[in-house]
Amino acid sequence: MIEKVLHSESGNVYYWISDIIKKETLSLFFMHGLTASHELFIRQIGYFEKDYNVIAWDAPAHGMPRPYYDFSYEKAANDAVKVITKKYYTEEI
Repeated sequence: MIEKVLHSESGNVYYWISDIIKKETLSLFFMHGLTASHELFIRQIGYFEKDYNVIAWDAPAHGMPRPYYDFSYEKAANDAVKVITKKYYTEEI
């Protein structure tokens, strides 16, 4: 997995993507619940990465994205959309 950072107006959001992204392969986005981080999915990522592109994030104000200012679910949802629609998900790298 490759660590990436989305620079948002409220703070940095950290996420991880598969080393190789294949445009013909489905992608899975791992989104944890309250008080958790992407580390919750370490075993699942290893399993699914064989057959899928995998994206895991630390949701805003969880894990690494601290501080994250003026948290709202709308901002978090918008940041999730930005992460999953990055250009490199549609091209093989």
